[in-house]
Amino acid sequence: MTAGGLLNTVREVGLKVALSDKGAVTVRGDEATLARWRPVLREHKLALQAALLAEHAQDIEAALACVMPRAQAHAEAMAATGLLARNTGCPWVALRDALHDETLPNTTDPVDRPPYGLPAWCLAPKTGIPIRQGQYSQPQP
Repeated sequence: MTAGGLLNTVREVGLKVALSDKGAVTVRGDEATLARWRPVLREHKLALQAALLAEHAQDIEAALACVMPRAQAHAEAMAATGLLARNTGCPWVALRDALHDETLPNTTDPVDRPPYGLPAWCLAPKTGIPIRQGQYSQPQP
């Protein structure tokens, strides 16, 4: 089973899987299901991190492709995902696998720099609307 397939399977059985702010794979659900799946999840932790990062890149690219050419959306998604991996301390190998980029280090050391530079675009908090970095402002009450 692929990492993406494992991710889909554990979601189908009712578990919620996400990356924490520190890059750890967090899993929530009822205790019986967690107990049954915990050994498999531990064994495939790096693959799950890669699948979650790949999912993030796909989501960003799909949203940005609505406002820019696909090639630019892809580059922005790579930069955003690289920055997420750096900010959360994900291992290089997870980012390498997620983005299918053989030029990235093949090590479990944490990502220590944004490998594609900083993204010029992001998705607005809560709404998910693509915006240029530095253009977001909170409405004043």
